[in-house]
Formats: sequence, structure tokens, C-alpha cells
Amino acid sequence: MHDPSLRDGKRLKHAEEGYWSDSIPPEDRDALLSTVINAANTMICLSEKRGEGETPLIYVNRYFCEFTGYEPEEVLDRDCRFLQFRNGKRVEQDDPDARSELRTAIAAGQFVRMTLRNYKKDGTEFRNELYLSPVEGPDGGVRYFVGVQNDVTERAHLIDQLRESESSLNATFAASPVALAMVERSGDGPARHLRVNPAAARLLARNLDEAAADQCAGRTLEELGVPGPLSEWLNEAFDKIASGKAGEEPLRNRLDQTVRGECRRLAVSVTEVGVDSHGARRFCYTAEDLTELDALETDRALMRAAVQQTDVPTLILNDELDPPGPSIVYANPAAVELVERSAEELNGALLSTLDGERTDRDFPARMRQALKRDGRFHGESVVHTADGTPLSVEWDVSAVRDAGGVPTHYAATLRDLRGRRELESQVLAAQTREQARIARDLHDGVAQQLAGLSMMCGTLKSQAAAGEDVTDAVDGIVEVVRGAARDLRGVAHGLMPLDPDRGGLAEGLKRLAAISTEITPARCTFEAPDGPVPVGDPHVAHHLYRIAQEAVSNAVRHGQAKNVRLSLELDGTDRALLCVADDGVGFDGSDPNAEQDDGIGLSAMRFRAQAIYGRLRFESTASGGVRVVCAFPHGGGGGGGGGGGGDG
Repeated sequence: MHDPSLRDGKRLKHAEEGYWSDSIPPEDRDALLSTVINAANTMICLSEKRGEGETPLIYVNRYFCEFTGYEPEEVLDRDCRFLQFRNGKRVEQDDPDARSELRTAIAAGQFVRMTLRNYKKDGTEFRNELYLSPVEGPDGGVRYFVGVQNDVTERAHLIDQLRESESSLNATFAASPVALAMVERSGDGPARHLRVNPAAARLLARNLDEAAADQCAGRTLEELGVPGPLSEWLNEAFDKIASGKAGEEPLRNRLDQTVRGECRRLAVSVTEVGVDSHGARRFCYTAEDLTELDALETDRALMRAAVQQTDVPTLILNDELDPPGPSIVYANPAAVELVERSAEELNGALLSTLDGERTDRDFPARMRQALKRDGRFHGESVVHTADGTPLSVEWDVSAVRDAGGVPTHYAATLRDLRGRRELESQVLAAQTREQARIARDLHDGVAQQLAGLSMMCGTLKSQAAAGEDVTDAVDGIVEVVRGAARDLRGVAHGLMPLDPDRGGLAEGLKRLAAISTEITPARCTFEAPDGPVPVGDPHVAHHLYRIAQEAVSNAVRHGQAKNVRLSLELDGTDRALLCVADDGVGFDGSDPNAEQDDGIGLSAMRFRAQAIYGRLRFESTASGGVRVVCAFPHGGGGGGGGGGGGDG
């Protein structure tokens, strides 16, 4: 009977010839055998055991030389270790024990199989799968070894790639924040876990230690203490897939689940991944906690809706500040309307698309420097509509930062300055007219009174020289002087209505009420129900005074009011109110709070309120008149005012 050890190639008998057909004459067999060996696309060699640890090659087939690039005379009578050298230097094996294992097998005359990293003559690396079989001599000793060597470089690379992929997958599986689990189910029995990642252990293992993924293996959902609705839905999904009713797509659902005492919103899915050799079905299921994501998406939707609906032109820019950036990633409808370009034209376009011939060329650099330095920018520039029309706009740009404080985007709001520029011109024109009126008052009033006083003094002198009674003349002079003094006070008050050293805004409003009572048919009063409300910023006080002055004038001239009441009072800890209420005829049917083309008076009042970061509103009073209210920031104490005197 044939020795079974020959079938597995671990031991060869001396002079073993294999099996020949009777049709092949014995004298032809050696030549045919040599042809077969040399025609094989496998490296075949025969080495002889000589000396201590020396096994030089005594035969190599033709493919051995063709593949390695060595000539026969370069390999025969040399130990096969030359294949481990590259550029004259020996290269260590991936497995440091491989060489020792090979030496041990040769010394013991045993079969050995291993994969070695070898090199061709030109230095090209290849993976050599070596089968080394000892050949027994007639005396049972081993003198020769038959080596069969295969190039398995491609296979080895594939194995390396598979190992790297497996390592990467294992790392991803373990680090994933999404709960991942593999289960196996035999027949109608319960599904038992094969493997779960730490995220799944935290989600499932209610009765186990934190992240005890290894403790979940072999357990069912019920044994892990997973309550419904998650366990119920998963078991139903397993049944549905096993029955063939699920189709090819994974089953998905969103459900609320209590996890460690908190209600969480989970997105779960189940899919079948195969059947093992015993017919057990294997499933993979995932569970992702979307609680924070859903809340964040809700907030984002609200913010998106707010930005969409606001009438403030808003642009979102990317973080590429260096030229030629930044680019526009979003433009709300108000911005689209302002620059008269479509959202498709703006989204993705460079911000410089809005530039034109009247744009300040230094503006982008100023914006870039401020954003890099402070993350904020405020300034003015000229942008251009699609047809090239220039627009003066005011920019407010702020960085949008990630959790680490690094800017990811920039939010920019644009304010059309055309209306404000026109209003500023109107206010300046009104100031010019007021100065002209004061000049006329001085010329027609005080100057004429002084001229008349000069003439009266001349008459008085003549009467006194003639010894006449000058009492009436002196009384007339006194009356003229009083009138001139009164007119001068009025002019002085118009030039400088507020004196910080004499009560500031409150005292100025009190004098305004007194003068208005004196020179108009209305009775005007002032009160401060909360006591003094100091406004330390003279610019803020000036704007508030002019608002009150205009409101009183409107109440008397247009409202035909008989009584006007001014008040200055607190409204909380950080805001104050200036109120002017009258008992006049009220509104003419239009709503002065609505956006409209106001006259210079109302426009100037709105402008001044905006300049101090205040808000102006108009209300109907119980008597049918009007109540003008200007709410403005107030920090309390002597430094109150909450804003500068510029135009904000």
C-alpha cells in the first residue's frame, strides 16, 4: 500500500519516480520527466545537505533562473540564502523566527512550509511560498531536500490589505458613536448577540458596567434588559426579514427610547448579512442617537426661517479671507432685493462681485485686517447692483466660530444708506434754516430793539437837558430792554438749549416747557416721576431734546393741542423713556408707526432715535391726542445714555 505521507508531500522516498503509463517506455521517462520539471511555472530546486547547516543547490529548473534573474552558475553550489540579500545586504524577515524554523527543519530532516520575503537579482522584492521536503535515502537518512517555491507576492499583498482593512474596520467599529451590533438567530429562537461595539453596549447593557461590550456576547435583548420599544421593534424586524416580507432594503425606523433614565430619539435599522453553515441567520442592526441632532436641526430651521424672513439684508461668507475671497455661501431675500441680483448669482460668487468703479479699493483690505484681528468689522462702502447702480451701504460683519473658537464663516448685514444720507441732508438743511431764522430774529428783533433803544436814549437826553419829566421815557426804555433780553434768551436757548452745569437734559426740558407755554397758545409742563434721570452723554441728551422740541411743535401746530406734558422716566434698569403727550386732534388716519415717507419732522425724529440706539413710537391717548415715546438705553448713574452721538 502506498505510504500516505507521500500524498501530503511531507516526505519523499529515495529514487521515487511517481507513476507512469505503461505506454511510455522506461528509456524515455527520464527525458520526459526533465521536460515536465523545466516546463513548470514553478521554481523547483534540489539541495544537498553538506556540513553543519549547509544545503547548497545542486539542481534548479529553468523557471527558477528565469524568475530570479540569476544564471545557473550564480546559484548552483550556493546556499539558497542568497535570495534574502538585496543590494549586497541581508534583509531581515517579517517573521524573525522564520529563519530559525527553517534551520531547525533542515537539521531535523523535516518537512517545512513557510512564506519568506526574497529578492531577485535586480533587487525586486517578491513573496516566496516555500515547500521544503526531505528525501530519505536507502538507509533512512536525509541527504537531499526538494524545494518547490511559488511567487505569492500578489496574494500576500491582498492578505496584507485584508488585514489592514480588517484592522481599520475593527477600529472604526469600536470608535463609532453609532451603536453597531451583530446577532445570530437559529430558527424561531431568540436573536443572540455575536458582537457589539462600546456605543451599543452603552445603549443596550442597562444592567452591565459602562461600555461592557464583551459582556453582551451570547445574550439576547431580553437578557440585556433592553426595554421596549427598541427590543420589540428589533424582534419584529428580525421576524419580518426572516419571513421574506422585508425586501432587499434595510428596515428603518425612528422611535423614542429611555436610555439610562433619559428619553432619547433613536434612528434604528436592521439588515440581514448572511446565513452560517448551520442555517442560522445573521443580522446587523444600528441605533443612532439623534436627540441633539434633531434639537439642533430645529434650532437651525428657526434660525434659517428668521434670516429668510428678516428685512435686514444678510450674507453668509466662507472663511477664505485672503484674496480673491471670501465667497458668498448664502444670501437672504432682503440681500437679493438690495443688490438686485438673483440668489443663484450670489451664492458661490466672490464678495468682490458686488464691487464697481465707485468702490473704495482699500475697503476689502480693511475688512480683511479687522476680521483677522478682531473677528468683527464695521464700516461703509459702495456696492453695485447688477446694472452697475452704486449703493452706499453700512457693513456689520461678525465671525461664526466652531466649538474650538475658530472662525468657519462670517455673517454680514448690510444697511442701505441712501435713505439715511437723504435724511442727513434734510437734517443739515433744517439746521441751516434754523440758523437763518435765528439770524433773522436777531436782525428783526434784538437789533431793531437796540436801534429803537438808541433813539429813545437820545430823546431821554434831550428831555433831561430841557428839564422835562423823563419818567415815561425811562419806563419805555426799561420795557424795550426787557423785551430785548427776553428775545436774546430765546435765541441763546435755541443755540444751546442744554447746559450740563445747570441740570442737563431735565433742566433743558423744563425750560422748553416754560418757553413753549410763553410763546404758544398751549400750556406745556414737564415732570420726572422717578426723580432725576441723568443722561451723561451730551450727544444723546441733544438728540433727545430735539425729539422733544419737534414733538411739542407738532402737537401745537398740527395737533392744535391745548395741553402738552413732557416727562423723563425710567423703564427698568437699563432703559429710560422720553414722553411727549398732548390732548390735540390725534392722527389723521395714517399710522405714524408704519414705514412710510414721513415729513422732515418725523423723519428727523426717527433719525435721532436711531442715532442713540433708541426706538420711537406713537400712541393714541385717552383724550384723543398723541403720545410720542422714545425708549433709549440708559445705564443708570451719571454716565447713563447708552450710546454715542454718531449715527450708529
